[in-house]
Amino acid sequence: MKIIIDKEIESYLPRLSETQFSELAKSIIAEGCRDPLVVWDNGDDSGILLDGHNRYRICQEHKIGCDVAPMSFPDRASALIWLIQNQFNRRNLEPYQRAELALKLEPLIAAKAKERQRCGQGGVLLSATLPEAKPIDTRAEVAKVAGIGERNIAKAKVIQEKAPEEVKERLRTGQTTINREYKEIVEGVHGELGGKKIRDPLDTEPEPKDTPEDKDSDTLFHLKRYWRMATKKDKQSFGRWINENTN
Repeated sequence: MKIIIDKEIESYLPRLSETQFSELAKSIIAEGCRDPLVVWDNGDDSGILLDGHNRYRICQEHKIGCDVAPMSFPDRASALIWLIQNQFNRRNLEPYQRAELALKLEPLIAAKAKERQRCGQGGVLLSATLPEAKPIDTRAEVAKVAGIGERNIAKAKVIQEKAPEEVKERLRTGQTTINREYKEIVEGVHGELGGKKIRDPLDTEPEPKDTPEDKDSDTLFHLKRYWRMATKKDKQSFGRWINENTN
């Protein structure tokens, strides 16, 4: 099957770091390409690559064979929705990467939901005299799929619009948190704000629901940082404290 690279589809995928790409290449060279490349079947012995862009490049460069798993979708939006949801199943995504994907998924889900409201179960356009279907809370649905709170998605949207690229890269690699960088924007540190504080953009929106992940994100960030710097004695003391207070 001829594999086609679609630049827009590829742009939906989180980029690997140089280290991650290097480790993947070593694994494929040593063990072969264990996971098949997923393609959107065009029905003419060709397909658009949906999942496996890095594996495909490595296999091409080193002339390593790889299996292909064709999939069928009714339209491009359906293929993109599958692509994004498939990324959420991966555990190595940072919260900001999940939020970025959620923001890409949101308009796709909203368009699909609107179409379903206009049509019956069989795809037949409903009469204008019928009562309108109950609107779907797209942000809530997307947050559930992404495994991240609605408020963090809202904050990530502000970061996406106002923060410099280097800040976004630190977020993508887990070097900082959504809450911290959002606060920097409100304080006027990031973006073209001239060092002036601004009104919290979320103050003008209905309060999105928080999740335990939102509330714990900064705590986990600082715990990880502490653990990397802690001495062996500190870690032993912390372990004893955990045992004493959780039994």
